[in-house]
Amino acid sequence: MIVWSLLCAGSAIDNTSNNISLFNVLEQLAVSYEANGHLLPIRFEHVSTWQRDDPAVPETYPAWLTILSPDGETLGKIEFDVDLSDSERARIRHQFAQFQIRGEGRYQFELSADKGEGEHVLHRVPLAVSFDPASGDEPATLE
Repeated sequence: MIVWSLLCAGSAIDNTSNNISLFNVLEQLAVSYEANGHLLPIRFEHVSTWQRDDPAVPETYPAWLTILSPDGETLGKIEFDVDLSDSERARIRHQFAQFQIRGEGRYQFELSADKGEGEHVLHRVPLAVSFDPASGDEPATLE
């Protein structure tokens, strides 16, 4: 099961304690109108922690991170395995170097998994994107 997930500018894992430090949690982005319809060069991470449903029962299952635009368009989908065969808990980091801007609104980073009953959405992390009025540019349109 998913314990938590969020977006941040970066993270660091302590080698001694295995604890994670999260830097600059992302809840919103203000971008210039010129970014609309383009890949914005921005480094960020989606970090999630998973744990076994039953601590005594090892499990591994496929999961997906889907990025959705405000109008529901799939901008990307990453498949990965949640491997809880050797540990009761797993931390998964997806690192990005760019982000597709498709207008203002609430983007969703959606986690889903298939534990034998088909793919089910487990968690969503919103990211609010707005155009920065200080940029002084007119809104760009998608073609």
